[in-house]
Amino acid sequence: MKRNVSLLLFLVVVSVTNLLSQREFRLENMHYIPEGIMDDDPNMEVSFPSFWISDQITNKEFQEFWQYAKSNPNVELSWAELTHAPGDPKPSQPVVRSILFSELLKEKPDSTNWPVANYFESDQYADKPVIGVSEKLATYYCIWKTTKVYDNLSERERDPVHPFIVAPDLKIRYALICRPELFSEDEVGFRIVIHQ
Repeated sequence: MKRNVSLLLFLVVVSVTNLLSQREFRLENMHYIPEGIMDDDPNMEVSFPSFWISDQITNKEFQEFWQYAKSNPNVELSWAELTHAPGDPKPSQPVVRSILFSELLKEKPDSTNWPVANYFESDQYADKPVIGVSEKLATYYCIWKTTKVYDNLSERERDPVHPFIVAPDLKIRYALICRPELFSEDEVGFRIVIHQ
């Protein structure tokens, strides 16, 4: 009996440790935002489930994605989109979309607002927020990051996996209310979120 309890306790500890280590991997540089309500204007309240928000994505983080794309131009980045016609009572059907990394690379970061010419590539600015990334490129980054995390999960951990998405303005505003210390006055990059 004592041996069975010890074995059960060991299995629970191993399972919890595995989940925590996986959670840490998935939520690196992410900050918890609790559920709550925000008064967006006098006539509307917006409720938010809890979520995790990242620091501003750095040049180093985005460069990892960019270098992967350059090294794998003939590989497809694939994702599923739910299609649902307005007013249609049928559930959404997933449609698989994809793009070759070679096509994705045609949309380069815009250097117009870079403080120096080599801002994106220089090791000196590796930990600074990436600047000039379009919403489309930021979305591709999220898809790639979700895929990268998913590929590192065991079969047991893969369901459900919530995707990383570009942080919508409303979530950023709510996170700013909940955790103002996470934000700077000169926010220039983009952030990502993942649901609990």
